[in-house]
Amino acid sequence: MRQVLLVDDEAAVTNSLLHGIDWTSLGLTVSGVAMNGSQALEYIQKNPVDILITDIRMAELDGLSLSQQVYQMNRNIQIIIISGFAEFSYAQKALSYGVIGYVLKPIEYAELTRYLKQAVHKLDRDSGGESLLSALYRNQPGTIWPLLNELGLKAGSYYIGASISRKPLFDTDRRVLTLQTGYHRYGYISEAPFDQSMLAALQNDPNCGGFSYSHSPVPHQKLGSALKRLSSAAFQYFFDPTRKVFPDTRRSKHPPHIAEAAQYAEDQNPARLIAALQKIAALPSNALNLNTAWNLYNIIASSERYGPIVDIDDVYSPEHLVFCFDTFQNMIETICARLEDSPVAQPCENLSNSAFLHMVKFAELHLSENCSLQLIAKEMNMNANYLGQLFKRETGKTYSAYVTELRIEKAKEMLVSGDLSINEIAATLGFNDYFYFLKTFKRVSGYTPKQYRYYQKNSGDI
Repeated sequence: MRQVLLVDDEAAVTNSLLHGIDWTSLGLTVSGVAMNGSQALEYIQKNPVDILITDIRMAELDGLSLSQQVYQMNRNIQIIIISGFAEFSYAQKALSYGVIGYVLKPIEYAELTRYLKQAVHKLDRDSGGESLLSALYRNQPGTIWPLLNELGLKAGSYYIGASISRKPLFDTDRRVLTLQTGYHRYGYISEAPFDQSMLAALQNDPNCGGFSYSHSPVPHQKLGSALKRLSSAAFQYFFDPTRKVFPDTRRSKHPPHIAEAAQYAEDQNPARLIAALQKIAALPSNALNLNTAWNLYNIIASSERYGPIVDIDDVYSPEHLVFCFDTFQNMIETICARLEDSPVAQPCENLSNSAFLHMVKFAELHLSENCSLQLIAKEMNMNANYLGQLFKRETGKTYSAYVTELRIEKAKEMLVSGDLSINEIAATLGFNDYFYFLKTFKRVSGYTPKQYRYYQKNSGDI
């Protein structure tokens, strides 16, 4: 049975809903009742909820704000609004938060039932999408074809896309099947080619990090391998930050100079390793891919000679490499800076204090954005290696460690003083990888974000 949560500050309304709908016949059960949006949000964070039915005007947290926060959770919760106010602005906002129905009071149960059936149908389709995703990653062509048919995609071949984005890039009414493949990661299956005007618009879409797509249709037997390849290619902006859209092309698995870097990673001459790394950084972006960057990082990090120099926070996957370094160029320059014995000389020695203060201020003002050392260096027209060593000399810690501590302290404040979800706090503070945020928060504070929020709100101490 799918779980329903009712939210209204009038007990008469929720009692009427409990007895006015034949929930069992719809395959539904009312698992919870809340009197306001704050209670509802707390319930949703701790319990499975498939359908949310909520009033708009309530104390503490209104229904529209609740809908917005639930929508941003990406948990596929179907939302239905009930309201005594027939205001277009309310309905317009509700639709922007993924609400599938807007029912006026006094409630017409036949109308509400229609929306409930629509919600169940959508949940059934999406659960089929989860089965399809499993079949794609396990490369089960015999299972993929029937599932595609069930989901309304009956062509023999399909156009595939993949994105790194905060939400899906296509409206739900388009004939594009959207699959969530990870945190802020989506795959797309379409019977028609991706619209060129849409692809051009993505270049300026702040929601989109990167998008990769197939030029030609892919047979259903090869959809799994195509989706994996495109999911990696969507990160190609790591190598070319000026672009967001990347057509599917086969990139070299063995770019030049990688073997050279591996050889020099074990000798006693860092200058030769730095030279090899700089050669790799100078390669065209289409000669590189995410696996290449991951292999190169591991060559240096696992080196007995230089491994300890790479004291970046633990990097645990190719995708995490992108979130840690922002660009491949930044990754190479950061590693080279650790290999060098001394900072690059600057023409003005008395600049160090003002430079340090500028770095501190920049970090404080850009916590929710990219505040990397490379970006500061570009703004100040100074050498990033010099700035990094200046900062460490002044504080005893690396700049990246300082920024991480600032973000975690801000996260602590937000966990206690606000109602944002942990997911939203992570995104607000520039942690593109939710799981990296959880791991970093626990490493710095000794607690998970959930534990910290609970202890602070219930005991005032930790």
